[in-house]
Amino acid sequence: MISLEPERSAAWTSSLRAAGLPVLACRPWGDSHGYQYLLHNPGALAVLDLPGLAPQPDGALAQFVRAARLLAPVTVTVPADTDVVPLLEAGAQNVVRRDEPPRVLAARLLADARCAAAFQGPGPYPVRTSENRSRPDCPCAGTCACDGASGRLFFRSQDVLLELLCRTTRPVCCHDLRCLLGSATRPMSLPALRGRLDRLTPHLTSRRREFSRHHAWGMDTFTVRPNAAGPQADSLAAC
Repeated sequence: MISLEPERSAAWTSSLRAAGLPVLACRPWGDSHGYQYLLHNPGALAVLDLPGLAPQPDGALAQFVRAARLLAPVTVTVPADTDVVPLLEAGAQNVVRRDEPPRVLAARLLADARCAAAFQGPGPYPVRTSENRSRPDCPCAGTCACDGASGRLFFRSQDVLLELLCRTTRPVCCHDLRCLLGSATRPMSLPALRGRLDRLTPHLTSRRREFSRHHAWGMDTFTVRPNAAGPQADSLAAC
């Protein structure tokens, strides 16, 4: 579970576990440990909990759904008076009300988890392959804050971004990346995202990927393509 208010979600998930839901770890939005778990376990379900009733800017909750979908299929749990249509249009697999009896909620989430686990074949979600794992001998010559012996980045959020760049199978808006890598109250700035992508360029090169950025009409487009020896290109589009 990824939560915008983890303290409130943690108390609520205890009732779901008592109702028969298997262990459900609750992580705050932006937590790289939780993100990596979803990236490393294809078929996992991301439960996005939106417990609060505080007013949100138009489209804000849908933006969190679009960002979370970069990691895994998403089921959203919401208060009773939430408009669920924008969340479903943003790509949520399901939207369930938090005020349902715990036994019913647990059954619904288990059903969604089974659907996510049964997902096979090409789609918008990352796929883990041996090519995407860290390679020995970091190519950055000590410029990107990584463990030179393994090529593993010291900053876990950079690892998450690198894995997303290597694994994505569909265009991705930069607003989704900024939201995903930011906090629940503030997305990452575009200059910070650009800087992180620039520092990942040598790592992408070592994984036979080519990275470029195009700016037009106030928008950035980030493109990651396999090099001449690789398969057909993937794209990350920012709008």
